[in-house]
Amino acid sequence: MSKVDKYLERKLTKRDKEELAKIFKIKNELAAQDKSIEVRDYGFRPDGSKAKRTMGEICNKMGLVSGVGEKIFNLVRSTKPKVCLELGTGIGISTCYMAAALKLNRNNGKVITVEGDETLADLCQDVFYSLGLDNIDVVNSKFSEALPTILSTNDTIDLAFCDGDHNEQRTFDYYKQILQNMDDDSLYILDDIRWSTGMRRAWERICHHREVSEYKDMNRLGVCIIRRWKSRGRIGID
Repeated sequence: MSKVDKYLERKLTKRDKEELAKIFKIKNELAAQDKSIEVRDYGFRPDGSKAKRTMGEICNKMGLVSGVGEKIFNLVRSTKPKVCLELGTGIGISTCYMAAALKLNRNNGKVITVEGDETLADLCQDVFYSLGLDNIDVVNSKFSEALPTILSTNDTIDLAFCDGDHNEQRTFDYYKQILQNMDDDSLYILDDIRWSTGMRRAWERICHHREVSEYKDMNRLGVCIIRRWKSRGRIGID
């Protein structure tokens, strides 16, 4: 059995189930709201123009389904990262899965999450507060502008979850940037790997990169275990 499979097949505790149920409840409450707001989505509108969406649409579009969220939760619970980096906060549901898992790990870990839209960057903090999650740093910025500062002020990124830009080249570029702060056994998770032909190519480039020792294609999510080139002999693509 691969490492990733072992992480994913971890048995949920009673506390795990309680935290997952809280996140599921708040996601359903948000998905039922019909209030409209204007948001920027740089992944689809690089010019930064706004589009009007209801809270329900935003939640269903940007919030993970519970099965995918549970997988990310288990990956965090199993690997016990100290610093998780998320590109694409949205309404904050995926962030909650990581932050709740870190709380249960009791390792004083944190999630740094980057959101380009100022309205969502503000609204997601209400979600975090309602769940008692105070181990989250929200950065309201474009990914390209936020990454240099985040990487220069955090020596290591133990887990990265990228879910906010569906451009092939930019997706691969973010991976290469974040990789520089990752050590052996760090996890790199990419969402929506079958979103488009370009995203499928980006996933193929990442999972066959020479510093990926193991990868798992889970249809929507792609998970990679990093092993730095200097400590391994496997030949891969740069």
